[in-house]
This record gives sequence, C-alpha cells and structure tokens, in this order.
Amino acid sequence: MAGKQVLEVLMEKRENGIFSLPEIKSGYDVTLPDEIKELLTSPQNMTGNLSAEKMTKTHDESVQRGILVYKGFLDSEYNTDNSWIETIIVSYHDFNDNVFGNVQFSEDSKYCWTKIKE
Repeated sequence: MAGKQVLEVLMEKRENGIFSLPEIKSGYDVTLPDEIKELLTSPQNMTGNLSAEKMTKTHDESVQRGILVYKGFLDSEYNTDNSWIETIIVSYHDFNDNVFGNVQFSEDSKYCWTKIKE
C-alpha cells in the first residue's frame, strides 16, 4: 500500500477462534522475538523476489528503527488472582512496503495482518 498510510497489526488466531496479538514467551527485553522474526522471514510467507537472506537483513534494519510504544505490565485474563503480564509494544514503520509488504500469510495460517485504520 505504498503512498497510503495504513495501520496494520500482526494478529494470531487462538484455538477458540478469537484473534489477538501474538503471545511470545521470550525475554522481556526482546523487541522482536525469534519466533516472529522467523515467521516474517520464512520463504513460505514471502512474496516478491527477495531472498530469505535479503529479507532478514531488511527486517533487521527495520527493527533497529522501531519505536517503543509501551513497556510495562498489563492485566492478564489468564488468572483470577490479580495477575499481570510483562508487555513490550513496538511500532515498526514500513512506509514503502519494502519490508512487511512482502509478507503474506496463507488462508490456513493462524497469523494474519489486520488493518486497524485506512
């Protein structure tokens, strides 16, 4: 969607059919967990003519320019004893569709891009 600013978020479909932000059980200081990096650079999810090596390098450059939106605690729905989860939210901008515009998920994938605002 080059030329048009669109907010898209990577979502994960849970077993109950509800979509939510991906839940990754990695370190609290990791801004792009290995699981998500592998998902975004997997050859089966890439479109266009970029090699996996070039896509990985492009993603790494984009991640370095990410903007930390929130780092802290959020209430957790998984427990009823006033529990919380440690959360990091980072915004990555891909103004020319050079990075994330080359990542598409199949119909049967549990991941998808969700447009928040057009």
